Amino acid sequence: MAKEIELPIYGVNPEIARERLASVGAKLVGRHQFRRVNFQVRKPIEDASGEYYTKWIRVRTDGAKSTITLKEQKGKGIEGRLEYEVEVSDFEQAVKIVHRLMPEAEFDYFENYREEYSLGEFTIELDKFPMLEYSMEIEGPSEEMVNELYARINVGGSIEGNKSIPTDEYYRIHGADYSKLQESYSDIIASLLAD
Repeated sequence: MAKEIELPIYGVNPEIARERLASVGAKLVGRHQFRRVNFQVRKPIEDASGEYYTKWIRVRTDGAKSTITLKEQKGKGIEGRLEYEVEVSDFEQAVKIVHRLMPEAEFDYFENYREEYSLGEFTIELDKFPMLEYSMEIEGPSEEMVNELYARINVGGSIEGNKSIPTDEYYRIHGADYSKLQESYSDIIASLLAD
């Protein structure tokens, strides 16, 4: 298990981001075209005390490396996420296994482009999701440190309060209709889930 401390930022200009990352010495360590399926284990809830909780499983591949990741979000802060991840040898079979274990679970499929940068103890990811603006995640050892790096690189955009929500809701918040994206992926989804 690892605690995932990351600051999500939405609406980043990619050219400015690349320039600012280079200016502080961040190194590009990879470009990835991801395919992923997210299975909702526990829909987001707030209990009587207002405590937020959600849990989901992500199966993801970049064509070379595939993983299954269980993610839990406790509270809405950036230090409230736990992550359990294991590498698997076959993306399609991993999707089928999780789907058969949880046939009633809601799920979504999508693809995205990512540039991954490294800077000391930090990992910085510049993401492009279909129909949305570029976003960035800064992951590091503490909330204070990731906030300091964000201020230092000054890439603009807006800090997202809570990114641990279902994909369709995330798209809706940013003014995009996720159902149209899912329609475009319908043949891929059918192929992934076929026996």
